[in-house]
Amino acid sequence: MTTDRYDGIYPAPAGSLVAVRDDARPREIGLFDLADGKTRWYEVGRALTAPSWSPDGRRVLFTTRQLDHFGFIVLGADGARFPHPVDTRAFPCSDYCFFVWSRDGRDVVLQQTDLSRSRSEAARHPRRGVQFFSADTGRPTRFEPLPGDPAGPWSWSPDGKLVVVQGREEPLLVEAATGRVVNPLPSADVVWVDDDRLLYRRPLGTGDFVLADTTGRELIRQPLPRQLVGLEVTIAPR
Repeated sequence: MTTDRYDGIYPAPAGSLVAVRDDARPREIGLFDLADGKTRWYEVGRALTAPSWSPDGRRVLFTTRQLDHFGFIVLGADGARFPHPVDTRAFPCSDYCFFVWSRDGRDVVLQQTDLSRSRSEAARHPRRGVQFFSADTGRPTRFEPLPGDPAGPWSWSPDGKLVVVQGREEPLLVEAATGRVVNPLPSADVVWVDDDRLLYRRPLGTGDFVLADTTGRELIRQPLPRQLVGLEVTIAPR
């Protein structure tokens, strides 16, 4: 795959597809298939976030922020497009607002602002939790009282009991069912290896990868090869 042909490259966590973006085609997304070397372009819409792959690598999620509606769009690997508007009066979100996949890929998740607490542009807005919506129908399904924002589907532990979120001041490990803070962590962008260990890239320095336990204690630190230090690296569970 020739990377200099595209302005954004987003590999799926499973399968042979890679989502690609071309700034000259702002309403479209390309799906490059490593199996045959072909790129197929599909029109998705405007005012979109970067694409986010489902855990099984079969669907792509976009947050859409058009003036006439807010919501999410799911694009199938075959180009089928499914838009789902979300009423922010019923499900209020301010500051950082973007949909992410749930770990099982059945739902997408949106941060919910705690409107009962004071907000300031100098700090991240307080959260009362996250709302789950069906990826198929767009209907609300359940709620988790998380005090921050999960980065993606791998933020949840495999058993679903723990989740890593970006809190107002620092990354936090919390109980999914209650929102109770277990302890702070060095990074909110993690991938769980199993229910007791997680992998993250250090946010400072040369960006070494660290395997840690749920207390944040480093078990293994692995430097990247020099040619990868300044690049974005995508990781996902096996």
